[in-house]
Amino acid sequence: MAMPILAIIFTMLTFMSVLTRSNKPVSFYWSTIVIELFVPESTADEVREATERVIASGQYARGEEVQLFESELGQLINKDYVIATSCGSTALHASVRVMDWGAGDRILTSPYSFIATSNALIQEDCQPVFGRTGMNLQLDLHHAYELISKDSTIRGIVIPHIFGHEVDVEALGAIRKDYPDIGIIEDAAQALETADSGLGFGVIGDITTYSFHENKVITTAGEGGAIATDDPVLAERLRSLTQHGKIESSRWLDEINAGFNYRLSEIQAAVGRQQLQRIRSILDQRRSLAHALAEGLAESELLLPNDAYRSWFGFYLIAADTEQASYLAASLRESDVQSRVRPMPALQDFAHNRGFQTEDAQISELASRVLMLPLHTRLDQGQIDTITHSIVDAMHNRQSGRVISSSEFYDQMAHSYDQELVERSAYIDAVDDHVVAELSSLEAGSTVIDIGAGNGRRTADINQQIEATVEALDNSRGMLAYAAERGLTTYLVSISEADEVPASMHEAYDAATSLWNVLGHIPNEERMQALQNIRHILKPDGRFILDVNNLFNAEQYGAENAAANRARVKSLEGSRNAGDFTASRVYDGATVKTTTHIFHTAEIHQDLEAAGFVVEKIEYVNYETGEPADESSGQILVIARKPAGKASNES
Repeated sequence: MAMPILAIIFTMLTFMSVLTRSNKPVSFYWSTIVIELFVPESTADEVREATERVIASGQYARGEEVQLFESELGQLINKDYVIATSCGSTALHASVRVMDWGAGDRILTSPYSFIATSNALIQEDCQPVFGRTGMNLQLDLHHAYELISKDSTIRGIVIPHIFGHEVDVEALGAIRKDYPDIGIIEDAAQALETADSGLGFGVIGDITTYSFHENKVITTAGEGGAIATDDPVLAERLRSLTQHGKIESSRWLDEINAGFNYRLSEIQAAVGRQQLQRIRSILDQRRSLAHALAEGLAESELLLPNDAYRSWFGFYLIAADTEQASYLAASLRESDVQSRVRPMPALQDFAHNRGFQTEDAQISELASRVLMLPLHTRLDQGQIDTITHSIVDAMHNRQSGRVISSSEFYDQMAHSYDQELVERSAYIDAVDDHVVAELSSLEAGSTVIDIGAGNGRRTADINQQIEATVEALDNSRGMLAYAAERGLTTYLVSISEADEVPASMHEAYDAATSLWNVLGHIPNEERMQALQNIRHILKPDGRFILDVNNLFNAEQYGAENAAANRARVKSLEGSRNAGDFTASRVYDGATVKTTTHIFHTAEIHQDLEAAGFVVEKIEYVNYETGEPADESSGQILVIARKPAGKASNES
């Protein structure tokens, strides 16, 4: 019986090893992305060799591999004690616990970090105090010193090394010297360097925590973490806490404390050890690639990271504003390059953090301007050139006026939008008839939100035909200026941004309407966020009515390839991303390039259900006649509903 089980384990782990992407990325979704944001450092051969070694040993937990991983990591970072953990978050939580911080204790930390940083404090009933950051996105330790000197209730500090940035050793040393009772944890989830690098990681803190998630410098087969310290008392408590509270004592039954199973498995440790053997080469490669990115972007006039003092977990730039960051991300997407706008929201923006003290009112805006670029050892110079040329060209085109962002385009065309609607009046009237028919049963006094309302003409027409009040939402200032002139209540909101929708709109509407074409100009991830935001603003049992005109997308936004784009409708069969194409239009001599999507009914149905809607009706129709039609019409009518029992904070 043992051998079949081992065979199954080996088969599963071998399949997992494929996901280490030794050469080309493998994805569960159809995607045209060629240059990925992250690629796990472990290779298929390393995972296979490590797995075979553990299987041969017959021990999958609490064995030699974990002990050797801890010892070898400790030698590299020059720490006396290393405790391997199941992930970086458990490493943080255990560290906060052993610092004896508890209910009501105020702990200073950065407002810009991964959510695990503040979660670890909240789990122990501590109160995070979000300090101040600079343009380098790091916690300002000089300001931290001033804050601690004025506030005796602050008991500790958790310092994240964001994007691998070195801590200000001098400033942290001053805190340690003058306030020795302040406990210090260094969150080095995004920073791994050897001790002989001379960088200030874990030099002063009581405890340093690490993460070995698949997107980090090294990975222990997807997840993993570690805690490092030179304090034997802390080390003993940490090892006990991460192993159910057990201790090495003949009296352990009497002395045991409550603990957790935060252990790393043997296979994970073995995979990590394979990469530790070549850690210096990995770090050198990442450093070289980061320098190449910085060099290629030197003339871009974008704010780039200082390349002098850091462990290169990731490479980011800071755009002039959120719109520019999104524009650059769209340009990279056209070159098949993955990037991420606002990779980490400000911690104070999360709902469960909003009541805590914050010293940095500007970090939310700054975080929205961050654009993260690919950085991993699978990159080659040709791919670096693709990334940098795409950004430099996009900046040049934007500045020269030949290519502008989608929202800028709609701002400029707002004054002529009425004429476009006149030219397409038969289509618009037919769509409006469908919407009005679906809304006619609403009680007087009901409120409807029209998403992507343009300059409000269509919204105003619907508003006049039903007793409910119809309001306008769009992300174009130019369009909404005209909508406001029509007497509409307007909201300047990007529905695809997680934190854009104001709290006042929460469960405020009986129905929402939208052209799905509006949602067809954004990537899938953002489209799902948009759908979830739409669900949040609907009352329980609220309706969502939308029309999808594939032919308009194909013919108006990609006229030069209209036939090919229309043909895509028949070949989609529900696959995600298969209908993406780059579309261009010229207005007043300027060209706007956007990503447009040709939708399939199965795909729309899937997205709506994933966002928490119940789909009541989805069919191809002829808008002009209202009769059913086949796929070639490209015109789809969708009716969905927010379940009456679905809370808006559920995903």
